[in-house]
Amino acid sequence: MSLKRRIIFILFLALFVIAAFLTLGYFSLRRSVPATTGHFAAPGLSQNTEIGRDEWGIPHINARSEADLFFAQGYVTAQDRLWQMDLMRRAAQGRLAELFGEEMLPVDIFARTLAFERLGGRLLTVMPRENFTWLQAYCAGINAYIRTAKRLPLEFSVLNYEPEPWKPDDCLAAQRLISWLLSMGWHVDLVYGELLQRVDSAKFVRIAPQALPQSAAPFSPRSSVAHTKPTPPPYPRISAARANADLVDGEAALRTLLNSPLSGLGSNAWAVTGRRTPFGQAILANDTHLPFTAPSIYYICHLQSPKINAVGAAIPGLPGLVVGRNESIAWGVTHGMIDDADFLPLKPDTLDADHYLFRGQRLAYTWYDETIRIRDRSPHKIRVAWTHAGPVVSAQTPLLELSRPQPLILRWTGFNLDDPISAWQKILMSRDWNDFVEALKNCKSPGENFIFADAQGRIGLQLAAEIPLRNFPNACCPAPDTLHQSDWIGFVPHEQLPRIFQPGDGRIINANQCLADSTYPFYLSAYWEPDYRYRRIREMLDTLRVADVAAFTSLQNDVYSTHAAWFVPLLLRVIRPLALPQNSPADFGRALLSLWDFHQSANSVASTLYEATYLELMRRTFADEMGDDLFRRFLDMPHFNISTLDRLIAQGDSAWFDDVRTSSIETLDFQLTASFHTAIDDLSKRYGENMGLWSWGDLHTLTQSHPLSAHAPFRRYFNIGPHPSAGSHFTINNGTYLLSKPFTHFVGPCVRHIADMATREYHIVLPSGQSGHPFSPHYADLTPLWQQGKMITLDLRSLNTRNNTWKWQTLHPGGR
Repeated sequence: MSLKRRIIFILFLALFVIAAFLTLGYFSLRRSVPATTGHFAAPGLSQNTEIGRDEWGIPHINARSEADLFFAQGYVTAQDRLWQMDLMRRAAQGRLAELFGEEMLPVDIFARTLAFERLGGRLLTVMPRENFTWLQAYCAGINAYIRTAKRLPLEFSVLNYEPEPWKPDDCLAAQRLISWLLSMGWHVDLVYGELLQRVDSAKFVRIAPQALPQSAAPFSPRSSVAHTKPTPPPYPRISAARANADLVDGEAALRTLLNSPLSGLGSNAWAVTGRRTPFGQAILANDTHLPFTAPSIYYICHLQSPKINAVGAAIPGLPGLVVGRNESIAWGVTHGMIDDADFLPLKPDTLDADHYLFRGQRLAYTWYDETIRIRDRSPHKIRVAWTHAGPVVSAQTPLLELSRPQPLILRWTGFNLDDPISAWQKILMSRDWNDFVEALKNCKSPGENFIFADAQGRIGLQLAAEIPLRNFPNACCPAPDTLHQSDWIGFVPHEQLPRIFQPGDGRIINANQCLADSTYPFYLSAYWEPDYRYRRIREMLDTLRVADVAAFTSLQNDVYSTHAAWFVPLLLRVIRPLALPQNSPADFGRALLSLWDFHQSANSVASTLYEATYLELMRRTFADEMGDDLFRRFLDMPHFNISTLDRLIAQGDSAWFDDVRTSSIETLDFQLTASFHTAIDDLSKRYGENMGLWSWGDLHTLTQSHPLSAHAPFRRYFNIGPHPSAGSHFTINNGTYLLSKPFTHFVGPCVRHIADMATREYHIVLPSGQSGHPFSPHYADLTPLWQQGKMITLDLRSLNTRNNTWKWQTLHPGGR
């Protein structure tokens, strides 16, 4: 054999070996995707239960009892999402350093300090027996899958560990962690408390969050009660504005791992009564705005048993459905935006480090000694101090070996006992508005608006939350150190929470706008989203000729920006007279803005110019007073930072527009002009002077990130995207990006769903897929539909006959 032929033979053999290795590796990875066809032993089940999986991998469960129904829900959820569930459980337990090493130690310290795991055990004590039995069944289903699975998800192999058995308090601890991730007070109070130390009270009051924004869609109270909301007196100085830096860093690292920043959380929901629909039944539409993750935050399933026939989206690790419909009602949720957390000062007992003084009483700390195991390191021990109201997060105590002038307690409604899981289970069986409201009575954390529609053509909204009654004003900052009596003195009665049923105009709209007007007797929050989405939904519903599924689907995909329609004309007023070099990027940019229709489509260059200019104006307005670190944290807050800037713009020239670092006095017009030029220059440097490369979708991209994607080898297979993305903060089709990290889309409609109560159909889509297994065909098969604004249709009657095109599995008690 010639040398040339021998070389060719060796190369061919090497390529064959590599191909064989890759093929075997691929099929080995595919084996981690569980089988969903056949008969499966399920220890703990009482009767055979059938599960059909449709073309999208969505399980349709047909059980002979409610206990078996929730058992099967736990089983199929574990089949598809076990590692996602286990990660959330470990995050709640403060046990991430066991897997990831020392870098997760601050996260574990934070979780142990807030004691999510202990809280999960306490929450079990208020759960009714029947609902507790169903929760036990759900956990038994998870454990049955863990015990019988032939191969666990890839992430367990990568991290070299196995899941522990699941317990009911694990579900509740995870639920409380999710509640925390939706809470805002931790960040807002700390940022505004620090800001108050940097600027005088007169300047601070101009940008303080407003409990009652001027433009809102409020609910008036149904009756008056003897309590008044706080009014802003002169702002007192606060010396202990920040919690312990280690806890702040730990909370931030937790949000990074779970891809769950604070900014942009919200949702859209609207419902119309039967008199506005073709057939006399109500229609409801809802899209919840949460961080995009891989796999999705939500899990779709159809649940059927003697008492239940419902379809919707659940959160993996929690039984029931968060949003969905049954044969009689449909429901959706939007974030309540409630101010549910405060930092309260306490006075140390200088003679006894184990006690503190609060409201004239000498009280004892409760100490918890925690041992945190760390991968490849020695365990780390901490002592956590709890008070009557919550943990100490900044103190001159042995707690964190810090010296602070004033200990602070973190008080959060999530530390109180309620029962949201029972509420979700009761909603599954609700038949009318009264059942629905009754189910929500003990559902308080997180604070959410529940939107309702039924087959009789009726609609409603109920805020389900625990609203603190405070004996101090200005709840957007830590309570002043001088007010050692600061405390919560009760909670708003459930009957007095914002509620609306059968409105006169036949519609309900919520887009996280203000829930109260000046006659409402309680302080709810100052965290409201600006009402741009609300006004666009209202405008479109008012012009809608026929309220049906097609019209509501189109509205969910609307990318018209009411904010841009307000801001860009103000900008053009200033830059139109400018003498700009002909055919320069600035000249073309001005022309594009002049012709723009304010739709933030992926191919819009004007959208990019608008976003970049507004963001630069934000920097020029606030960064000089705040400094880089505080300004970054200010940008990461909810979007009332945008409403704050908009308020200053609407008022005209303000001291905030002046750059305190210069001797001249800068005006609003000066800053608008400078922001436009800086935006043009920055875009030119980053993307070149060819404005064809500045399309919004090229800059504003969506990547659904897996928690392991921080490690490059996993990124390609575990992440979904990046894909060009339309919309932005205030379009109905929401495309929120972090103002501190423009322009990556990270929060938006993680589920879209529509229920037309004239039918038994249910329309829904996720941005990813059902499965959490990267090599499953259902890991990202819904993504193209989501991107195109389409949905799949499920039917409550789908289990009436056996669909032979589906994959069917039968769960048996014990062995077959």
